[in-house]
Amino acid sequence: MKKRILLTGASGCIGRYVREILLQKEFEVYAPTRRESPAGGGIHWIKGDILDGTFIDRMMAGIKPECLLHLAWNLEEGHYQSNKNYSFLSSGIRLAQAFAENGGKRALYIGSFAEYATSDRPLKETDALDLDQTHYAFCKHHLHEIAERYFRVNGVSFGYARISFNFGARNIHRHRFMGLLLEHFRNDQPLVIKGGSLLRDFIYVKDTTAALVQFLGSDVEGTVNICTGKATSTKDFVTLFAKKVGKEHLLVFKDDCADQVPIQFGDTTRLVKEVGYTPRYTVEQGLSEIAEEFLKAEKERKTKN
Repeated sequence: MKKRILLTGASGCIGRYVREILLQKEFEVYAPTRRESPAGGGIHWIKGDILDGTFIDRMMAGIKPECLLHLAWNLEEGHYQSNKNYSFLSSGIRLAQAFAENGGKRALYIGSFAEYATSDRPLKETDALDLDQTHYAFCKHHLHEIAERYFRVNGVSFGYARISFNFGARNIHRHRFMGLLLEHFRNDQPLVIKGGSLLRDFIYVKDTTAALVQFLGSDVEGTVNICTGKATSTKDFVTLFAKKVGKEHLLVFKDDCADQVPIQFGDTTRLVKEVGYTPRYTVEQGLSEIAEEFLKAEKERKTKN
């Protein structure tokens, strides 16, 4: 018998991949959307806004899902310091309440490496956080704390996934890192890259999503890093992709990154040993797939014109 799951953020970069995996694993997937529901795809789309508490209550009562995977968050330009983070904090709490009240069994919420404080070694789930740097980090963390306590006292299994620097090509915002690359390369516009020396734990979206579904299906509780455990410089990441699509000449590097963490990568111990997932893609393999999609789309676009 299929398990019912409520998937928020199903139309986002991560959500598009997650929903495909869930369907393959024979979940019955329900997904709220503020836009017109896409046709087909095996998803039960529900028109409404998860920032509306009344909608959340009505939706949960109608579905009574066994599982909840909460991906949705504000990712518009300037989202790190946006006041909308507090609206999503409130929404996440309301989702937790409605889920538990309607018999929910297993919930997975999404966090970010943006919550962590500076460290020059692999970040462990128990390491110090720096919540004063952004509204985003503050709200993510406090939703984690509130949801974890609420689910514990109400008998709901709960996991919290802290995702490192996820990269993919589907439905991404233009202001985000990969989105900027693709837009500038598509338009043959020079792109200034600040902080080329910054070292980051880049994880391909197909690994991110497979790890999330594995985590969801496990009985592992608490925080788990979703990362590769390896650091790549921003310059190497960008240059590698640019070479693959023939756009290296558009890159301009200015190493202005005094206000940013110089190195950030995660410890994968819990992910590998407890969740049972080992990342399968290297940075180069992930970028190769994106480059192939990009070049194919560019060829089709030029043919039409």
